Amino acid sequence: MVITGFMIDAFHEQLITLWAENEDGPFASIVPMIYTEFQPNSLVFVGINPSFNAKAIMRVMQNSEARSHFKSEEEVNNFYRFDRSNMLDKIKDFQVIQHYHKLHLPYYTRNWQIAGQLENIHWEQIDIFQVRHSIQEEVISRLNQATNKSFFSRQIDLFLTMLEHIAPKVIVILNQKTGTLLKKEFSKIDSNFLSSRKAPDQYELCLYGKTIPVLFSMHIAYKKQEDRISINQKIIDFVRKYQ
Repeated sequence: MVITGFMIDAFHEQLITLWAENEDGPFASIVPMIYTEFQPNSLVFVGINPSFNAKAIMRVMQNSEARSHFKSEEEVNNFYRFDRSNMLDKIKDFQVIQHYHKLHLPYYTRNWQIAGQLENIHWEQIDIFQVRHSIQEEVISRLNQATNKSFFSRQIDLFLTMLEHIAPKVIVILNQKTGTLLKKEFSKIDSNFLSSRKAPDQYELCLYGKTIPVLFSMHIAYKKQEDRISINQKIIDFVRKYQ
C-alpha cells in the first residue's frame, strides 16, 4: 500500500495555496518540497527543511535517464521559481527529481546505510517545514522572529497530517536542532503529545490514537568515524526492536 491519489494531491494543493498566499515572503519564491508517494508503516526520518542547491540537482539528474532535463543552473533556478499558475502541471516533474534525489543524493546515504542494516526496511524522509533553504539557522530564526507565524504553523499542521497518513513504524529525528524544534512545537499542541521513556533520547508520540516510538538522534557530518558508527548503531538497535 502507498499513499496515492487524493491524499498526496491534497497535501501538495494545500502547500501550493500556502505558498501563493505568502509569495512575497523570504522562503516562498522557491517551490515547496514535493514528495513522491509514501508507503505507510515505514521507518520515517525527520529533518527540519529541504535544502536547495542547483548544482546538486544538476549532478543528480545528469546521472539519471533524465540527464538532459537541465542544461544550466539558471534553468534549474527558473524551473524551481514558484508560480502558482503552472505548479500543478509540474508536480510529476518535481516528483521524478525527488525520486532520483532519494536514490543518488549523498545526503540520503546515511538513511540507505541504516536501512541496509535493517533488512532493507522501507524508509521515508519528511521535513517539518517544506521551504527549500540551505541554511537551517535562517529558517529557525525566521520562525522565531515572525510576528505572523501562520506560514510556519500551517506547515507543522500539514507535517502532522502527513505523519498520520504514513502511520510510521518508527520515527528517527536526524539531528539535535530538529529535535529541539519538534519538542518545542509539540509542547504547544499538548503536553502529553510527546512523552519520554526511561532510556535517553527515546520517546513516544501519541498521534491520532496511535503510539509511535521516536528516537532523537544527532547530525554526524562532523563526527569522527567511530562516533558515526556508534550513533548510527544506536538507531539500528532502536528500530530493530519494532520491526
